Amino acid sequence: MSNANKNGFVSENGLFLVTAVVDRSKADSISDLMQMSGSNFRFACRGRGTYGDDSVRADKTVLFAVIKEEKKDALMRQLDDRFRKLKRSAGAAWAVPFTSVIGVAVFGFLADTDFEESPFGNAGKQQAKEDRS
Repeated sequence: MSNANKNGFVSENGLFLVTAVVDRSKADSISDLMQMSGSNFRFACRGRGTYGDDSVRADKTVLFAVIKEEKKDALMRQLDDRFRKLKRSAGAAWAVPFTSVIGVAVFGFLADTDFEESPFGNAGKQQAKEDRS
């Protein structure tokens, strides 16, 4: 479970940054999958790369999503399944853990946590109010 230390830093928070590189035409579908899997924050940027040999250029989208640890494995399986089943939807995806997040409010947003049920107790609620102001 997440803990706030005496400096207000959140550590061992159980959040992961999932990154997926997909064909641009499949980006909306993959982003929707990330959202349905519980990601409260997603970001997309355009990319351009090669496929096979250097003569074939491919328009890509790089998607970033923050997801809770307990939902990460299911999302990664769904992405793998999607990459295997859909035509022209081959892609790459990986997950990297966050080592820290500064501020309870930032953590709450990224983790999609309701501050009324804060894992930090009353101290977390007070810190969240201070972070918002």
